[in-house]
Amino acid sequence: MPFSQLRNIFFLLGLAAALAACSQPAEGDESALLGSADGSDAQTADTGSSADSGQPAADAADDTGATEDASGSGEEGSGTPPEGPLGAVRSSANFDDNEAGIVTAATVRRWIAEAENGGAEGELIILQFGPAQAEGGFLPSPPGIRTYDAPNLATLVQERSNGLFAAQIAPGRGTRIDSFLRNFAINPATDRILIAAAEPSPKALADIARIWVSLRYWGLAHDRIAVLNGSLVAGFSATELAHAPLTPPADGTWRLPEFASPNFELLATVEDVRALTESGGPLLDLRTRAEFDGAALSTSGHDDTCLLGAPSCTALRGGRIRGATHLPLEAIADPSTLRWNSPDAIDAALLQAGLPTDAAPILYDADGGASAIGALGLLGISGRPARWYAGSFVEWSILAGDHPIAALVALPEASPWRIAADRFEAGGLFATVEGGVRPLVFDPSVATTGRITTEDRAYLANPPALPAVGAGDANCDR
Repeated sequence: MPFSQLRNIFFLLGLAAALAACSQPAEGDESALLGSADGSDAQTADTGSSADSGQPAADAADDTGATEDASGSGEEGSGTPPEGPLGAVRSSANFDDNEAGIVTAATVRRWIAEAENGGAEGELIILQFGPAQAEGGFLPSPPGIRTYDAPNLATLVQERSNGLFAAQIAPGRGTRIDSFLRNFAINPATDRILIAAAEPSPKALADIARIWVSLRYWGLAHDRIAVLNGSLVAGFSATELAHAPLTPPADGTWRLPEFASPNFELLATVEDVRALTESGGPLLDLRTRAEFDGAALSTSGHDDTCLLGAPSCTALRGGRIRGATHLPLEAIADPSTLRWNSPDAIDAALLQAGLPTDAAPILYDADGGASAIGALGLLGISGRPARWYAGSFVEWSILAGDHPIAALVALPEASPWRIAADRFEAGGLFATVEGGVRPLVFDPSVATTGRITTEDRAYLANPPALPAVGAGDANCDR
């Protein structure tokens, strides 16, 4: 089929996706949005997690999530400090002192006790996801606290086209976020959201980070979003989790245009990354060391969205973006426990990596999962401004013009988006046709890769009418 016909097909597919903005994957098909655990494992397998990484053990009795000798980290016990550039907020050294951001099981117990005693202010919305027993496995719902089973929470991010690359996992469209707020009757001005995973896994950690970054992108304040440090099964006893979830009321009235102060600058584009390669600005690469060194091809959990005919989404070439600095994922958090490192530990890792203290880096990895974890770590724990390149290296490699196999050069020579070989380092490893790899066809003549934020600004300026949650539209009911 000629290239022009393929391009037209994908244009029509993209248009259909935009018209069906609330669409979600079929039940049991969430891996199509965020990738499978296998893909996440591929990103983190050789980084590992060790006792000397600064990450505390998954022990319910030790729930601080920080090293004992941490110091100089913000205002312990004084509430959430004000947001800095790009919404950055520095965490307390001891996570027990946090009222938002990374919080501990001890803090959640206190919130529950305060609610039971009638002392809580506002409502706490606990959203649990992951394996749970039908008759229990959930935290209680005393007055002022509502605990829900939220298995589709990860759909707050979705595949979106940036005008050039059609398969990056980015913040969900406004209709999706609004349906989420309405389904759980969340008032972002007064309520606090707690995101908690039942069991640890690399995918769960990436999901949590993507959700957090997406909510911050749409303008939810730092002090309205909390993430449980560690998993529910590690932090709470069976007795504490012996409750049934509430049924979502699906009667919320709050929508993004009513309160949003968006932080769309969090999402970096291809143009932004290219500008950094020209200026020598800071880029942080959170892939495995082998991928960073060009000894392995980067992969994600996508099955057929990034590269047609491939069993998984695989970068077309090896190496890294020119000028990038490697930051191990375990410098931020431990996927095997879902526990996050202290602000001082993250600072030390950034210093060791050579990141200037006043730098606002762009973060990338293979497909945006590990880099979202890094973004949460910098923005919500270390308190440093950072930007998330959701397309990451899979997108960047597809734009390369130096592949030795002509059929795998996705862009025509005249395309302004074609990336020269000198924008890569540690090259030499290339995907092959024999491996089933085919480059995704997209529009090589677009004027900008900022389509996502353009669409989202338009949504806030002129929001469409939304149906009542659950009123016959299965795609918007949660």
